[in-house]
Amino acid sequence: MWQVLKEKEGMNPVTERFARFTMTLSKLNKCIQKLKTNGMGAFGLKAVDTLCIYQLARCGEMNFSQVAESCELDAGLVSRTLRDLVKNGMVVKSGTPGKYNATYSLTEQGKERSEYIRKVVLAVQDQADEGISTEDLAVFYRVLDRLTHNFEEMLRKQDELLHGENTTVQEK
Repeated sequence: MWQVLKEKEGMNPVTERFARFTMTLSKLNKCIQKLKTNGMGAFGLKAVDTLCIYQLARCGEMNFSQVAESCELDAGLVSRTLRDLVKNGMVVKSGTPGKYNATYSLTEQGKERSEYIRKVVLAVQDQADEGISTEDLAVFYRVLDRLTHNFEEMLRKQDELLHGENTTVQEK
């Protein structure tokens, strides 16, 4: 699709850059989601399950808020995901039932899955990084982080103008 737009005459360089940026990010996100679905579907896991398991393996025991924050996901989605992971024997919930101060950690089955997930993530990462130098990757991630920060700041300012509120992307 980008190639078609690129071939059109008279495109404004700013518009062209914006179109390329948004279409490339959209295509990349679709590829990532498809890889997650294909890779984890064999185990009956969804992409969000994978992310929660990965973060619990990485960080150890966590409370609900820590899981939601580390995954950067909506609290409702994290709640449903953790409930399902507990039900399916991947995660154990400790502490007072129904309270937000309960902690979550991986069961042995969850730890086994997390090891598989880690291997898949490393393999995907190696393939995705193929042909890109370490220096180029460092620049890419530095620029991506800055773009993310800039877009979050734009959203914050837009929310203030529209709603008179000081909100952030994570709060939505």
